[in-house]
Amino acid sequence: MKQIWMRMKEKQIQETGIMAVFALASGWLLASLLMQSGEDSRFFALSAIAEIGTGKLVVFSLLYGTMIFAIGYFLKRKWIPTACFTGCVVLYGFMACLKSQDLNVALGFGGVTLLVWLLVISKKQTWLERIRTEGRKFYLFCGIGAALWAGLIGSLVVLRYLDLRTPCFDFGIFSQMFYYMRKTGLPLTTCEREGLLSHFAVHVSPSLYLLLPVYAIFPSQITILILQVLVVGSGVIPLWKLGKQKGMANGICFGLCIVYLLYPATTGGLFYDFHENKLLLPLLLWMLYALESEKTVLFAVMTVLVLGVKEDAAIYVACVALYMIFGKKKWKSGLAVLIASIAWFFAVFYYLQTYGDGAMIGRYSNFILNGSGIGSMITNILKNPAYVIEQCFTEEKILFMLYMLAPVLGIVFWTKKISRYLLLIPFLVINLMSNNGYQHSVFYQYTYGVTALFFFLTVLELQPRPRAEQKKILISMGLVSLMLFTAVISQKLYYGEVYANERETLDTIKENLDRIPADASVESTTYLLSYLSRRDVIYRMTEGNAQDVEAYVFDLRYDEFRNLLDRREDALIKNGYQQISENPELVVIYYKKAANGE
Repeated sequence: MKQIWMRMKEKQIQETGIMAVFALASGWLLASLLMQSGEDSRFFALSAIAEIGTGKLVVFSLLYGTMIFAIGYFLKRKWIPTACFTGCVVLYGFMACLKSQDLNVALGFGGVTLLVWLLVISKKQTWLERIRTEGRKFYLFCGIGAALWAGLIGSLVVLRYLDLRTPCFDFGIFSQMFYYMRKTGLPLTTCEREGLLSHFAVHVSPSLYLLLPVYAIFPSQITILILQVLVVGSGVIPLWKLGKQKGMANGICFGLCIVYLLYPATTGGLFYDFHENKLLLPLLLWMLYALESEKTVLFAVMTVLVLGVKEDAAIYVACVALYMIFGKKKWKSGLAVLIASIAWFFAVFYYLQTYGDGAMIGRYSNFILNGSGIGSMITNILKNPAYVIEQCFTEEKILFMLYMLAPVLGIVFWTKKISRYLLLIPFLVINLMSNNGYQHSVFYQYTYGVTALFFFLTVLELQPRPRAEQKKILISMGLVSLMLFTAVISQKLYYGEVYANERETLDTIKENLDRIPADASVESTTYLLSYLSRRDVIYRMTEGNAQDVEAYVFDLRYDEFRNLLDRREDALIKNGYQQISENPELVVIYYKKAANGE
């Protein structure tokens, strides 16, 4: 009996000691966080950190730690200090990522929070049972989270436009294209290639017509931006349905959707204005859901829509077809889809080369010798795999891979089924092989198709695992994704600050721009073009020869455009143009009715 009592006493002392350690660690994190939160620089500037009083830090750490320990001890809730420590690590990491605005820092904190979570959960397995992923409260939490995501991202992208920071490439061209689609039914632009042409001569994207009905009712630049956020966010619907089709619990499916919204590649590209590529994310998820649930008609419709996003979307469809053939043993249907995707790609490629502006194979110039074409690129890739690997694993691309893979814990490589790796081919071809910097960045449009494939593979890997393990993995993903999401968002919060601090200036510029008649032809510097884009003729001002238009607009917030004005002003005055802007220190507008002599 004495030995049993001694063992019980020893265990009690050990548990009390663990509680004290976690309570003191929590107190230290809280004290440190509060003392550093006053200024952004305190987190990462050594001089500011040195100013923090050590004695004060010790006193408050002990105070907060004692309070946490006392609450857990007297309420007989031994898990409270551990929970507080985990929560403090997440909160501290969140605040640090918010202040740092650096994805590398976010990766570090993502790793730390993940390790803490895994350490705690290995000692406290009952925590997984306490974390509810069912019931109205959880669903309400997820719904509020999704609404907050849409509200936050939507507000920031709209503020970017209101701050007059959306350039011609790539927002002004799409704004004018939707204006023409509403007016004529055709995707025409004048600012994309310095003359009236179809956008489909540059990229074949008939699926953009899916957005036209809403724009037709609410014709505005803001409509396009909000629509895009909602389209990307709508990917949670097929993702949730895919999880349910695989037999996952509602809570697990909702948790997966939250990870989807926090995933940095889901959000990052939304801040670089508008692109057809972003349609790939929900459409591919719908296509894959239709494949797994054997909804033939829906699969056929979604396949057509995915192909209609852009000419290079054929690679996603082709890889899904290969997965159908080798993974699902759907030989006939898979082969039909594969042939259709290849035929579509070469037909569109021929159209662009013959009747359009040419396919953009220059983005793979690292595999093409001067004067060579796509055939040369393919043969060069086949000749030397070592060169391909060298091109794919540069320092910049390795970091990009971490940003893409860390939030999902690299789960796409957990599979033992070789056929699933066929779905990673676009990641290699689209993102890693090209020397175009935009294609290996989470802040641009080239990650959206791959993101859909990543989340499909995530569902496939989660599905056979026990529910407790699914929960553990999803929470781990959520913690890492939260840190990276916070770093992404922190870089964009200044749009709100700019609008609040410079609203009077921005309104003044817009009032001047409104002086230009709606039917006047315009040549504008890039950041003001989007605001003026809903008209028949508008060109982006460049260093080259000026277009023959009725109005020339110079944005004097930037020195490069001031220099451009200095070089052109005398000629404009000589040709009879008059300066009509009331605030020439901000924006200069030279206008002449019927400048083309008509």
